[in-house]
Amino acid sequence: MHPISPVRWLTVLSASIVLIGCASVPLERANPDRLRANIDYRQAPDQILLETELRQGSGSRRVRADSQQFYVRDASGRETPLEEGDRRGDYSLQLNVGDGPYTLVLAGHGEHTLPLGETLILEDPEQVAGSRRSTSDRITVTYENEDQEALMWSFSARCGSDEWEVRRSLERDQDLIEINLQNVKQQLDRAAGATLTGEIPVTITLYRQYRDDPPAPFRYQRVRTQDSLTFTLDTARVGVQVSGSVSFMVSPNASLGIGAQSRPVRRCT
Repeated sequence: MHPISPVRWLTVLSASIVLIGCASVPLERANPDRLRANIDYRQAPDQILLETELRQGSGSRRVRADSQQFYVRDASGRETPLEEGDRRGDYSLQLNVGDGPYTLVLAGHGEHTLPLGETLILEDPEQVAGSRRSTSDRITVTYENEDQEALMWSFSARCGSDEWEVRRSLERDQDLIEINLQNVKQQLDRAAGATLTGEIPVTITLYRQYRDDPPAPFRYQRVRTQDSLTFTLDTARVGVQVSGSVSFMVSPNASLGIGAQSRPVRRCT
């Protein structure tokens, strides 16, 4: 039998470590001190979107739970298991606002009552939702904030499987948002690192952040009440960005060159 070379041994060992790190672990075998339940919680006027990730350790090893281990309990005591996503350890559920507040239960590891606050309503006087707009348009949305709470708004765009969001704060006495779509397009291009073209779904969101510090293993990644609308930004009328150089003659023996660099173009449908 030939001895295994050190290089080959290291290759086998590395592959084993990768496979072990990628494999999921059942909840009953998870280390309680290293377990995390990451929560993305968004309360809209009519429904709540709850998305969670069960992970263990600094390597974020995926943890899987069955329907009797990970569920929500509504105000009446009814229990509903979270639905497993496409990847192990990812769970989500859509909930009715009227049946809350809800308690998120992770059997053997604790439970946490999810916040339920006053809903926000984003008014759409110009019927922007579902419409098609160009970058030369300006749009206005309104809302009520009688208590002058600290609110935020954002605009986000999706292109293929990628999404970018740009967040902005609002003055406490403000009750409308005037939006220049040319500026929106420029900031989305900057966030994407590319010039987005085609038909781009854009979502405007008004939201209020909750301040909540849940017990371990629960951890919020995003927790807010919100309302939003989506429209299509059509860039068909936008000129194509070009790159090149221009030279100015300064003297018979010298010239001044100015170069222009463009971002890569990414088409969205």
